[in-house]
Amino acid sequence: MEKKIAIIINSLATGGAEKTVALLINELCGEFDIHLLMFNTTNIELSLPVSVKVFQIGKPSSADAGPAEAFRLPMKALQIKKYLAKNNIPLVFSFLNRPNFIAGYLKLFGYKGKTIINERSNTSYYFSTKTIGGRFGRFLVRRLYARADLVITNSSFGNTDLHATVDLNNNLLTLTNGNNIIYF
Repeated sequence: MEKKIAIIINSLATGGAEKTVALLINELCGEFDIHLLMFNTTNIELSLPVSVKVFQIGKPSSADAGPAEAFRLPMKALQIKKYLAKNNIPLVFSFLNRPNFIAGYLKLFGYKGKTIINERSNTSYYFSTKTIGGRFGRFLVRRLYARADLVITNSSFGNTDLHATVDLNNNLLTLTNGNNIIYF
């Protein structure tokens, strides 16, 4: 029986994180039963194996859904928690901020599986203290990323920036985009 894994991302339109997810899925496909959970499944631009199960999280939303989306994330996390329980999925990988917040909410809401957050941006820049939204974003990063079993950054600068900006105390690991995949 294959191990099950859920991968959460905004969409599979073109982009660096999206390409990384597509490569990860193609690499893991023979060993894992993969469930791809996305905010927008209407515009999949990268090829996926036919065995991948795709799940739409709520109504389709764009990658730049705006501040109001932050208040809908707990409800989406509860929806995903039900999906994970129904499908008996013990491991979640998340990529990009909104999916990463959902991974943190999953743990907050009692998800017993492992969560691995993949941070692909520089937190100090992306969540500037000059705006209310930026300060709220930093608050969410600090509170929700800390619940993850592991936080992966794609550069040593990103790792240092994330730790310095929000003072995470959990495991931080840097895997540059060109590294081989590590199996957990």
